[in-house]
Amino acid sequence: MIEQFGQFIKELERRMLNKNKLRKLESRKFELIRNIKLCEQHKEKTIDFVNDLNNKFYNNLISHEEYNKELKETFKHRSPTAWIKYYNRKINYYKQELHEYQRK
Repeated sequence: MIEQFGQFIKELERRMLNKNKLRKLESRKFELIRNIKLCEQHKEKTIDFVNDLNNKFYNNLISHEEYNKELKETFKHRSPTAWIKYYNRKINYYKQELHEYQRK
């Protein structure tokens, strides 16, 4: 009887460990999906901002100096292209991680 109770306890512990592992995997999966969406949103905002700024410049609403000033103030030490490449790399990284977690 005691032996059966011990096996029952071990089985419960094993199930709890599996549930905890599943929760961690689901949490990481959710985090990866959230990061992908965030990067996609930032990338889209970057593209929209640059397109808007280009339209203003080509329609003579702002000068070349104002155009460059806006770019420098907004993007600091990176060009818009560098930011887009950065977001693409992060998106690809998170997608690879997500693929790995989905295989588990």
